[in-house]
Amino acid sequence: MVQQPRSRRGNQSGLLLASFLALAGLSRSAAKREQQQQQDPHSPRHHGYKVVDPADVTALLSQMTLEEKYAQLCNPVAGDENFLSPWQMMKADPRWLTRMPECFFDFEDNERLGIRGFRTRDGPRGLTCNLGGKFKFWAPCPTDGSSPAFPAESLRAATWDAALEEEFGEAIGEIAKAFDVHVVFLPSINILPWLNWGRSQESYGEDPFFNGKMGAAAVRGIQSKGVMATAKHFLANNIENTRFYVSAEMDDKILHEVYLKQWAVIVADSAPEAVMTSYNRVQGHWANQIPKFINILRHRIGFEGWVMTDWWATMHGAMTSQERSPFHGAEGWDWFGNGSVLLTAGVDMEMPMCNFDRRGVRAMASCTMDGGQACQLRNVLDKAVARILRSKIRYGLIGRNVPPKVNPDTFTKVLGRWQRGLSDSGIAALNHLKYQQLALRIARRGMVLLKNENGLLPKPEHDVKTVAVLGTAEFLELGDRGSSDVQHSGEKISVLKGLQIKYSRSKVVHVEDVSTREGSDAVRAADLVVLDIGFDYKDEGEFIPPSIGGDRLFLGLRPDQIQLIKQVSELSSKVVLALTSGQMLVAEEFLPMVQGLIWMGYPGPLGGLALADILAGDVNPSGRLPSATPRRAEDWLPKGITLTPYDGDAEVQYPYAHGFKNMWGAAIKPRFPLGFGLSYTTFAHGQPSLKVVGDSDIPMLELSVEVVNTGKATGSEVVQVYGSCQDCQLARLPVALLGFARTGELPPGEVEVVRLTVSMRELAIYDQEQELWLLEKGHYNIMEGASADQASLGAATFEVGESLTFDYPGSRNGADVKGAGESQCHSFPCKRDEVFLQSQAEAESTAQKLWLAIIGVASVGLLLILCCLCRCFMCQCCRRSCCCCCYGSSSSSSKKQKVKRS
Repeated sequence: MVQQPRSRRGNQSGLLLASFLALAGLSRSAAKREQQQQQDPHSPRHHGYKVVDPADVTALLSQMTLEEKYAQLCNPVAGDENFLSPWQMMKADPRWLTRMPECFFDFEDNERLGIRGFRTRDGPRGLTCNLGGKFKFWAPCPTDGSSPAFPAESLRAATWDAALEEEFGEAIGEIAKAFDVHVVFLPSINILPWLNWGRSQESYGEDPFFNGKMGAAAVRGIQSKGVMATAKHFLANNIENTRFYVSAEMDDKILHEVYLKQWAVIVADSAPEAVMTSYNRVQGHWANQIPKFINILRHRIGFEGWVMTDWWATMHGAMTSQERSPFHGAEGWDWFGNGSVLLTAGVDMEMPMCNFDRRGVRAMASCTMDGGQACQLRNVLDKAVARILRSKIRYGLIGRNVPPKVNPDTFTKVLGRWQRGLSDSGIAALNHLKYQQLALRIARRGMVLLKNENGLLPKPEHDVKTVAVLGTAEFLELGDRGSSDVQHSGEKISVLKGLQIKYSRSKVVHVEDVSTREGSDAVRAADLVVLDIGFDYKDEGEFIPPSIGGDRLFLGLRPDQIQLIKQVSELSSKVVLALTSGQMLVAEEFLPMVQGLIWMGYPGPLGGLALADILAGDVNPSGRLPSATPRRAEDWLPKGITLTPYDGDAEVQYPYAHGFKNMWGAAIKPRFPLGFGLSYTTFAHGQPSLKVVGDSDIPMLELSVEVVNTGKATGSEVVQVYGSCQDCQLARLPVALLGFARTGELPPGEVEVVRLTVSMRELAIYDQEQELWLLEKGHYNIMEGASADQASLGAATFEVGESLTFDYPGSRNGADVKGAGESQCHSFPCKRDEVFLQSQAEAESTAQKLWLAIIGVASVGLLLILCCLCRCFMCQCCRRSCCCCCYGSSSSSSKKQKVKRS
């Protein structure tokens, strides 16, 4: 019988418990994994993979030549080993370069069989139409390379609003559809084991469960529009400066419980169609070259899509470029893999162009390997192509009725339209206002109020005579300048401009130098002082050698920023610090100096307006931190784990517990716990109640709690559920996030009952000996509250009577396509594929001839220019830039002289 638990919250006396006894079966061994996966209909997974008849895939596969299969794996335009070397460059058709930067992202159509080539784009904070801010994509992208931009992922994470993240995903899907893009490269679900990780802005924070849930929301939104989402970067990609060579060292317990968990969640909840691997090594092996990891992803976790490498991850030059790398200057290939290593590991596409796959397929076609090896390579090749074809069938990219690729206008058409004042006819039309409104809603909901001393905020317009604004308020940082860079297509509103809109231009004083008398007087007289400080793309972000982005070299603010805060705080007691950064910083040095603190993340193009709305009270702040904030940097990690993994070590020990889990287990009080955020109102949480739902062997619990707005302003609360074990004997993480949900906008006095379904699976540990998950018998605390602050959580107890073992849910429809790549290889004769080899040879020959022609023409042109310059110099008569004046002047002089002589 189920009894209602009674709870303790805050300083209420006594912890009254209610127990639920789970019916437990006998422990299952690894030998029964497959049977359990089939018999667990209530597994907390939602396989959204559309079933495709394998016969449809294999029928198409059987019609493809080796060259057509090869063209599905990568963009077959470059030479082997090092694309950056001049000789290898000459093996690439120069006509391919005219498609910059599409040549790195788009594949050619197979018109014979009616197969669209993938068109792909990056998009962590908006679909990119301008690669790295330097190379503009062609139509359907606008000619200026702009597209709608949104807040960075860490700010979206701070909304703790999966429904809003799904709406963001829908927007990305709509924009991609308009741009004729089939695959978008988001979300990133790498967690934050180090606070100084440079790409923390491209993360949902420190917790793997939370990353999986928020990432799944984005995937569902994107794929609901008929566009494939890409979860990235698999696996343990958490250090930026050394990402091309570092090895994430951990045992299998840490691997499964911390660094694979988000992948299990996102596959179960959203079925992403694609996964991108990472550059780094894991357990000493390149993450994209060892079958172990991708086999777990496919055959145990249940991923049924296709896998690609990250850009240049198989290029010798890229992986040996850093001097600190142990592979710097390495020769040969023994250290890095061989032609079949990607396909054997389960990687389907090598991006952005062929290298390993090129070498492997050529060796197979030329029979420079024995028959058995050639057969095995052909099998893994067919499996990879079949998985890609299956995804293309799911998304309507195969068939005679597939919409044709949208290409830019021809030169003559562009010229004709330009003369009439028209742009390229292929440019997509977008509802920019709709996407700007969404970006603004996300920014308003994601900004986190962390300090509001003596109720300084809100400051309505009618209560303010002057507002002083300092720092970098005239600039709005949108995030890093790497692959996620977006050139926003609409208006950008900085903090300065947002305040001027909200409070009127006449009331806002921009103080550029507080050390002047005029500046200090303005700060003293202001009713509100807003100090806009933080980081930009040079301080953190994707590492672009030699000095853009990378891991942060400090965990707090810079000395010059601290000095500015100190100067301002000595002049005013009404200072609000608006902080821009990828994740929250260690704040002990500057927090006592200010009366208000708002973490802005990277807030998107309308971030200044969102901040002004919160400061004025038009929006009640409801953001919550996606990562805890320690009082000291060393509190974030256990002793013995380096705080600076970017220092260059080739092997880095990864932590089992980090962030709020480490501080919880070590009884360290954080400055701000996970999920913390203030509001202009207050909320009270009632007594949580639990009940078992469903009849799964692994218990599912429904938690219900009443939330009441006890303050004076309308606001929204975030309900968070955590779990821990009171009496378990085996090593485990001290606490786990089990679920979260938002209330609606509650007026004062309004009550909402929040119901959350949580799974006891999330409290299981990984048994390395059995290679199974183990839900240990014992008493488990199920805790509910507004953050991970232990003192404020209400709790109930659930009892597991006997230990339970289980595995990942596995693949429902089959990780591989049945019937593809299943040839028997014991007596397979290798046959040369002369058609493929001849085609490859002709392509390289044509490319080299074209390059030689280009070099020849360029040389003649250069020679003419040098001759012209030399003539101009010698005759000393050229006053204009055109060298023809020399000849003209010389000719005129000669004629004049002849006239005089006559």
